[in-house]
Amino acid sequence: MRKILLAGGAAALLLAGCDGETHPVQTITPPDTAEGLWGGVFSISTDPVANTRAFHALVTPDGQLWLAYSQAGGSPLAGIVQGTGASDSSTHSYAGSNLTERNAVLSLSAPLAAVYVAQSKLGGNLTTNAGGLRTLSLNPAFAVNYDLAYDQGPATLPLAPLSTSGTGLAGSGTLPVSLVLDSGAANPAQVLVGQAGTVGDYCYFTSPVVAAAAGQYFEVTLTFTGGAPCTSRGLNGSVTGTLFTATTGKIVLVTSGGVFGFLED
Repeated sequence: MRKILLAGGAAALLLAGCDGETHPVQTITPPDTAEGLWGGVFSISTDPVANTRAFHALVTPDGQLWLAYSQAGGSPLAGIVQGTGASDSSTHSYAGSNLTERNAVLSLSAPLAAVYVAQSKLGGNLTTNAGGLRTLSLNPAFAVNYDLAYDQGPATLPLAPLSTSGTGLAGSGTLPVSLVLDSGAANPAQVLVGQAGTVGDYCYFTSPVVAAAAGQYFEVTLTFTGGAPCTSRGLNGSVTGTLFTATTGKIVLVTSGGVFGFLED
């Protein structure tokens, strides 16, 4: 976690150096924004009965939102949301006005209105159509909590290859996905290797993996190969994204524009 050094009253906090002189210690104050890793529950208003879905989200220092949510009851990936937003420290609110939600059926625009307590709680509503008839609600209020692991320095790659599997989401809906993540010692240009689909219909992708300058997440650029199995799902060329570990310990991958998402089983 980021260390905060507090100075009491108007006096400056001083530290004696090796040269015998005293030097003021700078006070480090975390930003009062919605930045960080968040996890908790939320519901969708159009579901026939009340339900709880797992919510996994990352807000990067530039205000971008990278979000994945589960099916009812916490089962596999059901949808992703990605786009730009901004925090207002005077009202402790976060607004995402340029977001895209993709679920197993279609892609929607999705403005988000949320309030936060920095490095603590997040709550609000994501309205995914103009009439407001379908709302993704972080209910009850402040049902989403901050993950303190975000502050524990840059993320690090595993020393040995890490293989995992889960559910992916692309233009044609959900599909099985397998990932391999390693240290990049053998091939730094392809630290992340994956395949989406089933035997005979695999869309392959590779990506470099770069630890963010601050915060526990990686920046990725997926390059899709494999011809028709990729293009039929709207997976073409390259797309940027983020890779992070959710509060539940599951690996999450979300790309820009909601083109592709992944949630570990």
